[in-house]
Amino acid sequence: MTTATLDEIAILEGTDKSSIEHGYTRHYEQAFDRFRDEPIEVLEIGVANGSSLRMWEKFFSRATLIGVDIIPGCLRCAGGRKHVEIGSQDDIVFLRTLAEKYIPKIIIDDGSHQADHIKLTIEQLFPALLPGGCYVIEDLHFHNHPTDPNIPFGALKMVNDLGFRTVMSRAGDANSPDALTRIAYSIDRIEFVRHAVLIWKKVPDPNLQQTIATMKALIEKSGSGDNWFHFVHFLREHGGGLDEAEAAARNAIRLGASPALSHWRLSEVLEARGDAKGALAAAEQAFVHDPRNSHIGSRVERLSRSVRGA
Repeated sequence: MTTATLDEIAILEGTDKSSIEHGYTRHYEQAFDRFRDEPIEVLEIGVANGSSLRMWEKFFSRATLIGVDIIPGCLRCAGGRKHVEIGSQDDIVFLRTLAEKYIPKIIIDDGSHQADHIKLTIEQLFPALLPGGCYVIEDLHFHNHPTDPNIPFGALKMVNDLGFRTVMSRAGDANSPDALTRIAYSIDRIEFVRHAVLIWKKVPDPNLQQTIATMKALIEKSGSGDNWFHFVHFLREHGGGLDEAEAAARNAIRLGASPALSHWRLSEVLEARGDAKGALAAAEQAFVHDPRNSHIGSRVERLSRSVRGA
């Protein structure tokens, strides 16, 4: 096993990811060192002369490397743990095939650098990324030039939008019809480096029920209504049961925690359960406590229309 740094390997293999050009390797070594001896799959879009695939093969001792390129001649770069798939980033069928065939821990988009291709690719491949994995988009600086034909729909704009959606995401976004909204909900964090971005996927709690039980016991011991109020949000965000979420909301109300917001959360839970009348009643109670809140008022109006139309 080599003891060379990733940057040293990159320079020896002649890839522009090294400190000579973009300097990505310093960030990649910090981010991916934990995977160095794991049997992961690394999928990289953009093969060219194969220098990057060779770099990854020497850095990762057990990984399977999948290179993707539109040029058939890139097949010559396959061999050993290196595989090459030929297809285009604007071919949704091809991208879906990749998503079905591989379960990568790392995906790197160093392909066409066309913003529409980058958007389509992340929409199709991010769901296939393993939890705890990293999705990289390189060379974002290509999309901030006045003559870029992708402006104002450049990849950098898309990533900024994805960051906004990640910050603002809520439990219901997991089932959104919009692909980027669904992706944002599954993001743990986004890290910007010079010319690129690293997007990390959430890792679900493998012991969620035990975590919930431990939290519930502590909340009961605390006697805090605010804890019950926040527990509703935790349960919704982490896939807890609606029964538990409803009970938590009612405990928050019983203990006097933020009456308007506690009724609001109860309304959300009841709506998620399909109880439109109960959701409306809870929203109306929220409005009683905060009649100037336009968001609560809008919720009451929407649920009223739903109940009347049922």
